[in-house]
Amino acid sequence: MFDIDKLLKNYYVESLRVLYAIAVALIIIWGLIEEVLWWEYIIAFYLGLLFARIGSEVGFHRYFSHKSYNTTPFKEKLLLWLGTINGVGSCISWATMHRIHHETADTEKDPHSPYFYSVLKSFFGIPRNDIKYDHRITKDLFKDKQQIFTHKHYFKINIGFIMFLATISYILQTMYPIIIFFAMANFSLFMLYGITNTVEHFIGYKSFPTTCYSKNQHLLRILWMGAGLHNNHHYKPSSYTFNIRSNWWEFDFDGWLIRRFFALT
Repeated sequence: MFDIDKLLKNYYVESLRVLYAIAVALIIIWGLIEEVLWWEYIIAFYLGLLFARIGSEVGFHRYFSHKSYNTTPFKEKLLLWLGTINGVGSCISWATMHRIHHETADTEKDPHSPYFYSVLKSFFGIPRNDIKYDHRITKDLFKDKQQIFTHKHYFKINIGFIMFLATISYILQTMYPIIIFFAMANFSLFMLYGITNTVEHFIGYKSFPTTCYSKNQHLLRILWMGAGLHNNHHYKPSSYTFNIRSNWWEFDFDGWLIRRFFALT
C-alpha cells in the first residue's frame, strides 16, 4: 500500500510544476521560432484543452473520482491513460485529494480551500501537508493494476509522451504536435483548476444550497468550454452532467461528451 500522506506532500506536486514550466517554455519557444500569430495561440489552446478535458474531466474527475456513469472496460482504460498524460498527477493522487475536498469543502480540513489556506497555493494546486490524507477514500482504485502502474511510473510515462511528441514534431517540421497535445493541454488545465479552486469559491452565482462557498461562473464556462458550473457540481457530485436543471444557458460540454461517447446507455 502506498503512503498517501507522502504521495500528496509538496515535493510530488512540485514535480508536477516542472511539467507546467516545460509546457510554458515550449509555448514561448514555439512563438519565437515559428512566428506564431495570435489566432494560432487561440486555436492551439482550445485544441489542447479539448484533448486534456477528455482525460482529466471526463476521466479522472467524473468517472474515477465520482463514479457518475458507467462505461466499457476499454474506454475506462483509455480515460485512465489520457488523464495520466495531462500533467495533473496520477489518477490515484488526483482522486484522493478531490474526494477529500468534497467531503471537507471550505473547512479547515479541505486540502485547498482558499478560505482556510493560501489563495496562491490553492491556485497553483499545492495541497496542504498539515492534514492527514486517508488512503481508504480511494481504496477502490488500488484494486486496479493499471492504476498502480500509472501512479508508480507517472513521470516516466509523461517524459516518454513528451519525447514521442517531440519526435513527431521533428518529423513534421512543426511544433504543433507537442504544443497542442502537451504544452497547451497542460497549461489550459493548470489555469482551469487554479481558477476553479479559487475564483469559483469567491465570485459567481449559486443555484443550489451547499455547505461550501462554491459558485457558478458564466465567463469561465464560456472560456473553458463548459467548466464553471461549480456550485451545481458540489450540490450533486454524483451527476455526470453539471447542467442539473437542463437550462440551455448552463450547457455542459463534458456532460455531452460523456452521454455521446462514453456512458453506457
